[in-house]
Amino acid sequence: ELKPDEKDLTEYVVARDGLAIVVHRLNPLAEIGLDRVRDVFAGRVRDWEDLGRGSGRITVVTREEGSGTRGAFQELVMREERIAREAIVEDSNGTVRAIVAQDPRAIGYISLGLVDRTVKSLALDGVEASDPNILTGRYPLVRPFLFVTDGTPRPDAQAFIDFILSDEGQELVESGGLLRAR
Repeated sequence: ELKPDEKDLTEYVVARDGLAIVVHRLNPLAEIGLDRVRDVFAGRVRDWEDLGRGSGRITVVTREEGSGTRGAFQELVMREERIAREAIVEDSNGTVRAIVAQDPRAIGYISLGLVDRTVKSLALDGVEASDPNILTGRYPLVRPFLFVTDGTPRPDAQAFIDFILSDEGQELVESGGLLRAR
């Protein structure tokens, strides 16, 4: 989302992305509350036993500062709290997924379009991370992908925006693992 001091810009929502909280595919946990996710990533909950599923230290995996995925996670989940210093910091959603897939004690977050059978996405407060739940607004961790212009776009820029928002452009958005803008 645009920040309050950016509201003089014109925004075009061109896609949507869900952020999935992921664990190892064999982790018995099926759902978690948003407050508990915040507790885990802030370092207040450090053992799986505290979440009622097995035992062992939780391996927290996050994205690097400046990442759009991390920015959305910070805004939607962490709010004013910081992610624990002990967290493993990675530079891509694919690397986060790979680490979680290899570590039975890991938890991370990635774009929903990158969830595959190597990891398991947790339901948040009973709502599954799925395209229908994102599109209906039930799933809380959704970020828009924006094109932004300063005033009226030039004709060539408007043509590109129109293309991305067309059926053909939105099919490309979907093939990239994102959800249609509308």
